[in-house]
Amino acid sequence: MAPRVSVIVPVPGDADPTLLDGCFSSLFAQTLAPREVDVVAVVRGEGPGADWVTALAPHRTQIRVVTESAQEHESRHAQGAYVLLLDPADRLAPDALEHLVAAAEDSGADQAHGRSAGDGEACVLRRSAPSDGESVTVAVDRVCHYPAGHDVPAAARVVVHQTPALPRWSDGRLRLSGTAGLTHTEGPLQEVVLLLRHGGVGGTEIELTAARDAVGRYSAVLDPAAVPDPARADGVRGPLADGNWTLRIRVTAGGLTRTAWLCAPDDLPEPVPHLTGGGATPVVPATVYASVPHHHLNLDVGARRHRLGADARVAVTRRPLFAPHVTAAVTLPGCPAQAELDLLLVRDERSVVLEGLRITRHAGDRFTLSAPLGAAEPGEWELALRVADAPFSARVPLAGAEDGRPGATLKVPGHWKWTRRLSL
Repeated sequence: MAPRVSVIVPVPGDADPTLLDGCFSSLFAQTLAPREVDVVAVVRGEGPGADWVTALAPHRTQIRVVTESAQEHESRHAQGAYVLLLDPADRLAPDALEHLVAAAEDSGADQAHGRSAGDGEACVLRRSAPSDGESVTVAVDRVCHYPAGHDVPAAARVVVHQTPALPRWSDGRLRLSGTAGLTHTEGPLQEVVLLLRHGGVGGTEIELTAARDAVGRYSAVLDPAAVPDPARADGVRGPLADGNWTLRIRVTAGGLTRTAWLCAPDDLPEPVPHLTGGGATPVVPATVYASVPHHHLNLDVGARRHRLGADARVAVTRRPLFAPHVTAAVTLPGCPAQAELDLLLVRDERSVVLEGLRITRHAGDRFTLSAPLGAAEPGEWELALRVADAPFSARVPLAGAEDGRPGATLKVPGHWKWTRRLSL
């Protein structure tokens, strides 16, 4: 079945790919069914424009790329009943072809003219094979054509279409999966890259290549403790810098490239820092969370915005003839097996490590730590927990089991071994 319309786009070999992007995107976004539109890119010469359109062709079956000399006429390549010549710097409204073709077919006209934005010349659709007799022209009273420099409606643009990324921690790594692709494009050859950005404009950007299947599902793995250094070409890896990292997704189909924020799912769990790395790589606390109000995925590295061990609780118990015991409970997702955990008494710049510590690791990376008070000096001490795996070390404030407020303190009176007035 022959297409209803052919759009001829002359492409000089040295054409600016940015202009070509806008032109062809507006053709892909047409409301007329793709099978009814024949897009012909007529390439003359070599250069970035020719390379761009050649790379784009596999992502849209309606595109044909032909090469010809300047002396030949583009319209001879048309296969549709009607033909429209479009400058490579111009764009069409999303419904332009639908209205122009319908107007010409309904009236039997040889030409259909659509208005152009601004003071540009009318957009002209012509019958490929002129009819016998007097030529008839019909006017379409709507903007169909946008010359270079005029903004097109949002519907005429190719954008990233995505389902929210599902983040999941496993083996100290963040695994991200979802679906993504460019609107109005086809085929399994689209490339997906996740972008981590830190420091705003001019800051650091790290690319994370994702695997994508034929139906648009992608997956990527991020190890915050071992990412490539963008400033070096030797493949050296290191930890992400402390601070907030935004996440974006970049999708490429031939010469079309679009970048968008990575959307968070509605059921994203409460943000909890995970300890990644350990052993040969440094330990890095990292938290996945959704921004407010846009609900984009972000990564808090170094527990700057989300406190490590936020559920930590502590209690002091004493039994007759036994030293008082300090018992703490905390969840430390991803805590390396070789990490050192300590209970501390802290006052001013001084800290005392409680000896005789017993540690129990439960399911879900839940820890219970218990130690006798020992020979603590009289006074008021703050209770804390320390997580260390050199060079990483973090102090986690403990909260009282009853009030749940961080910064629980222990009041040790003089001669505490002979009294029961030891309290939080």
